[in-house]
Amino acid sequence: MVSRKTGKKTPITRRWSFRILVTGALLCLGIYVSDPIASLWAWITLSPSGMNTSIDRHMREVHSDIEFACLYTVDCGGDTHGIRRLNALSKNDISAIKDTIWRRKVEGYCPQGGDNFVLKHSDQRVDIFVMGAGWGGAKDIGNIYRSEVCEASSAYWSREQGILHPL
Repeated sequence: MVSRKTGKKTPITRRWSFRILVTGALLCLGIYVSDPIASLWAWITLSPSGMNTSIDRHMREVHSDIEFACLYTVDCGGDTHGIRRLNALSKNDISAIKDTIWRRKVEGYCPQGGDNFVLKHSDQRVDIFVMGAGWGGAKDIGNIYRSEVCEASSAYWSREQGILHPL
């Protein structure tokens, strides 16, 4: 390659250094952008059937000792926040939850609310659903879920039947 200024050949080390620098910058940009893209894709594709499949797979593969689990979502009503137990997930439920997720992310709505989805197990342990990452154990669930007790009569999932009220 010939330099425009001097008309001489550019040393190969300088050309390769530039290529390595550009490749590294693009790689860093890709890593930086991939997490928000994964979260956005998870939000766009969120559906009752997908969520039910995710819950059933997670509980069977990760928690073989759990008999049942309850599903909760954050409930941001006005200035207060809390949680709401879900007995079934309809398209309308998912639409309202997606709207809340969007408002929390973009508008700062209900900043002190809990996680978007939480599974509370029969042994009262908790898993949270992270957009783009799936289900994982909660490090600190806070007081918002401690007062709720998951009982078999109000369970969303059971080992015997899977999702109890699919739509």
